[in-house]
Amino acid sequence: MSNYKTTVDAAVRDSFIGEVAPHALAEGHKAVSTEGKKLLFKVQDVRKGFLNKDLSANELIFLTAVLEYITWEVFEVGSFVTQTSNRKLITPEDIKTAFITDDEIRKSIFTE
Repeated sequence: MSNYKTTVDAAVRDSFIGEVAPHALAEGHKAVSTEGKKLLFKVQDVRKGFLNKDLSANELIFLTAVLEYITWEVFEVGSFVTQTSNRKLITPEDIKTAFITDDEIRKSIFTE
């Protein structure tokens, strides 16, 4: 069984840039320390996306927390777009704008 602090931690460090990486790592470590009890995303749902991988429970909890954090970041930027447009509901266009306008999210998610 692999050590999540070396395998998944390294993958997150290599995948995300700027302030996104340390915050994602912190959320992952925090979730592992609480055994994933405070996560909103279900670890079982993340496991379904990694059926062919031999991941430990801690690795799955860590990845679930990172995915939850990245989703929160995208929605935070999307809600800012919504507010600056004087609207109350976030639209798919707001999310798209979040990906385009936030350098850290764009460069972390899309390779250039």
